[in-house]
Amino acid sequence: MPLASIIIPTYNSEKFIESCINSAQKQTINDIEIIISDNCSTDNTINIAREINKSDPRIRIYQNSENIGPVANWKSGISKSTAKYSKLQFSDDLLGQDFLESTIPHLINPQCSMVISPAIIGHEKWVGNTYYNMFLNNTKIRKTQFLHLTTKIDHITPVSPCAMICRSQDLLDNLHSDISGFESTDYSETGAGVDWLLFPLIALKYEYVYYLGEPKVFFLAHESNLSNNPRTTNCYSNAKNFISINLLKIKS
Repeated sequence: MPLASIIIPTYNSEKFIESCINSAQKQTINDIEIIISDNCSTDNTINIAREINKSDPRIRIYQNSENIGPVANWKSGISKSTAKYSKLQFSDDLLGQDFLESTIPHLINPQCSMVISPAIIGHEKWVGNTYYNMFLNNTKIRKTQFLHLTTKIDHITPVSPCAMICRSQDLLDNLHSDISGFESTDYSETGAGVDWLLFPLIALKYEYVYYLGEPKVFFLAHESNLSNNPRTTNCYSNAKNFISINLLKIKS
């Protein structure tokens, strides 16, 4: 069994998928599996992935017979993991070569729920502004403090699921295809809100979250990115309110 799984959900990602997979392949920890979960792409995404797979047996490729929506596809990929630790990597994201080497040693501690880092977001590889900053240096964030950060601060969302690694079972158990109480279908179409709910649900089970002060991931800014969808911002605003109001219910 590999030490860690990198799960890459894809849909019509032919422009980005090769760079994405290559950054996963270049991790300084080699004991990994790379799971491609394709959501019935209609472009050349799956062929590019298969070509790369020919020279790297760590890659496993799965393709849905129909488009099942982004969140269900994320969960489908996660369910294929055979490793103790897993992370999502969207198809237009890049990982720093030492992402796993920098995070997993902290996650081995049974009191640690997850390890997170800031992200660089820009139009050119590893060039852009840094987002999801919480602290200047590496630090442990107490569970109660982290819950406050994820629900009370003014920033739309302090964490991205692709800037986080946790135990595979926690990722699978706490990624829901919808959030009860939300009336809009936008959440299942964008993933906004359901991805954010991951963090308080997982954090509640442990004593602390470990934060890396240095960005370990890069997110490409482009027009088709869901983060640029106006509906996404609205979903996150509603998700923030929902999670704040229902924290007591979540704890129970």
